[in-house]
Amino acid sequence: MTRRRSSRLARLLRGGVLLGGSLGILAAFVPLPRLQLAIEPLPAGSVRVSFVDLPAWVTPTLEDHLVSISTRALGGREPTRGALRAVRETLLASGGFASVEQVGRETLEHVVIRAHLREPVVMVRDGTGTVLVDATGRRLPDAWRAADETAWITLRHPRAPRPRHAGAAWPSADVHAALRLLGSTRDEPWLVEIRSINLQAFDEALTLVLETATGFRIVWGAPPGEEAPLEAPGAAKSVRLRSLVRSGSGLERLGVRELDLRDPNVVVT
Repeated sequence: MTRRRSSRLARLLRGGVLLGGSLGILAAFVPLPRLQLAIEPLPAGSVRVSFVDLPAWVTPTLEDHLVSISTRALGGREPTRGALRAVRETLLASGGFASVEQVGRETLEHVVIRAHLREPVVMVRDGTGTVLVDATGRRLPDAWRAADETAWITLRHPRAPRPRHAGAAWPSADVHAALRLLGSTRDEPWLVEIRSINLQAFDEALTLVLETATGFRIVWGAPPGEEAPLEAPGAAKSVRLRSLVRSGSGLERLGVRELDLRDPNVVVT
C-alpha cells in the first residue's frame, strides 16, 4: 500500500516523529503534532528489518525507531523462530502496539513486520509531568515525547495518576470522558481554539471544562449523551460554540472569562 504524506503533515512533523496506532474516532480532531525521539545507531552487519503497511501518518523517523528496537531485539542472532518471537514480544511489551500480526523472515538477512501502532491523540498532565495517550486512554511509552507540548490538547488534573506501564488504560473515568467528548466534537470548528480540558470538577459534578490558550473557560458539563437532567445536550452546546465561530465573535470576545453551556435556556448570540 502506498503511503501518502501531505505537505501540511510534513511541516508539522519536520524534525520529529509521530507514534501511535488505529485512531478511529479521533483521527479528524487531532492535528498530529510532531514528537521527538533519539534514534541510536544500529550495529554493523545487522539483519535488515522493515515494517509494511504502516499508516500514512508514520514519519521516517518513527519508522527508523521501530526498526531500531526490532533489530536490537534480534540481538545479532539469525532470525530463527525463537528470535522472531522475541521481536514480537518486545514490540508488544513496549506498550506502543495494539497488535503485532506478523514477524516473518523473508530471507536470512531480511525480517518483515506487520503491526498496528497505537496513535497518540492527547497529552495528560498528572503530578509527575505529561504523558501521551491513545484514543482508548492507554498510556504510550515515555520515550515518545511531544516536541511542542502546546500543539497538543492536554487533559489536566486527572483524579488518578498515570498507569504504571505503557499500554495500560488510564484508571480513572475522567480521562475517558474527555476522550469521548473530543471524539464526538472532532469536526467542530471551535475545537482548534481549545488547548486543554480541566478534569478537576469531574468526580464531584460530572463536569468537563474546556480551556483556551489564554485561559478562557468553557464549562461544558457532562460528555455528550451523559448529561444530567435539565442540562443542555451536547449537540446544543456545540451549536452555541459554532455560532460564535461562524459570526466571527470568537470564544474570547464575549467580555467574560467563562462561558457556561450547561443551562439549556442560555442563548449565545
